[in-house]
Amino acid sequence: WGQVRGREENRDPKTVAACAERLGAAFAMLDARLAGRHFFMGKHLTMADIPMGCMVWRWSNLDLDHPPLPNLEAWHARLQERPGFQKWVAQPLR
Repeated sequence: WGQVRGREENRDPKTVAACAERLGAAFAMLDARLAGRHFFMGKHLTMADIPMGCMVWRWSNLDLDHPPLPNLEAWHARLQERPGFQKWVAQPLR
């Protein structure tokens, strides 16, 4: 996290690229889990969606390459429609 959000002169591009690749692989597993589902546990939002929604929000707003993950992107769009997500999560990264 500090490699991406910290000062540019302190970043190690190889570390950032390696972390981005590992995150992409982890999020690919989430994408597979969401196939045919609106939320992680089925049709309804549960506690399983909330912490992952926070993490995906941060990741999606970082200046990194993101692999195409259509199920994760659709799920994240559904979360972004929710007033609570808009108020408490969907805030600019500082």
